[in-house]
Amino acid sequence: MEGEYVITHLLQIEETAAKIVADANAAAEKLIAGGERESRERFDAEYKRRRGELEAESAVRCRKLEENYQTELRGYKDSIDSLKTDQTCFNSAAARLLGISEPGAP
Repeated sequence: MEGEYVITHLLQIEETAAKIVADANAAAEKLIAGGERESRERFDAEYKRRRGELEAESAVRCRKLEENYQTELRGYKDSIDSLKTDQTCFNSAAARLLGISEPGAP
């Protein structure tokens, strides 16, 4: 009988140990899941914050580039508009290139 008692006692110890291990695994899984959730939330918050900063910086840079572009384009158009055309010289050069005589030339 004592042998049965020992075996029964060992089985109870094994069952208790299995419950302890199962409880420890469940607790570990909860901790891991909580850590993953917390980590994801921190990542998402930091990602959104940094994305907002970068989008704002990008918008500022785009506005500056557009302003510079418009300034340079205005300067280019003004310089083109300020040029005077010499119609006589143009007609003469065109006539020479085309191999025709200029109007009014003998």
